[in-house]
Amino acid sequence: MRLQLGYAAHYPQQLDGLVLAAPPVEAGFKLPAQDTLKLVLSPVVSHHSMYDLIDMWPQAFKESEEYKLISEDELCTKTFGLGFLFSLQTKIANKMLHYASKIQKPVIIIHGDADIIACTESSNLIMEKLASNDKNLHLFPEADHWFYQSIIPTMSSKYSLDKKREVSSTVKIWLEKQSSLMEVKQ
Repeated sequence: MRLQLGYAAHYPQQLDGLVLAAPPVEAGFKLPAQDTLKLVLSPVVSHHSMYDLIDMWPQAFKESEEYKLISEDELCTKTFGLGFLFSLQTKIANKMLHYASKIQKPVIIIHGDADIIACTESSNLIMEKLASNDKNLHLFPEADHWFYQSIIPTMSSKYSLDKKREVSSTVKIWLEKQSSLMEVKQ
């Protein structure tokens, strides 16, 4: 997401608009107090210590299909260095907000209101920072980080096909609107 925002900020003439899905400015889970202290002190004390985030997810998520996919995926990173986690906010999230403040092209942000990976406050922060006058935030009720499994499809899903189509339809309608506005300008 940082790369998309950075590109849009630095090369605005190359883009006609931007679609952002669940921008991860803030994590959707909270660390226990003792782990937060470890995280804050880690750059000084134990920069190379590792932290297993898979155990930090809420119990409801641990019982979900999405959790099973992540926890069983050998290619999915589950353990992070404390120094890396500490630098996320300062190096990535703050940079995303900085880039957003330079974007004047139309933007739509889509976010599931049940997303526990990137909380919806992230989208609100990006919306506040965007310089664009044409910005939209669309929250999908009860959608997780994968938008009713429409982004990472699975054979069995608790979500209906209509819910999945709602996501693509929302983006399609926005793209068509932007396209027609561009045609009027030309």
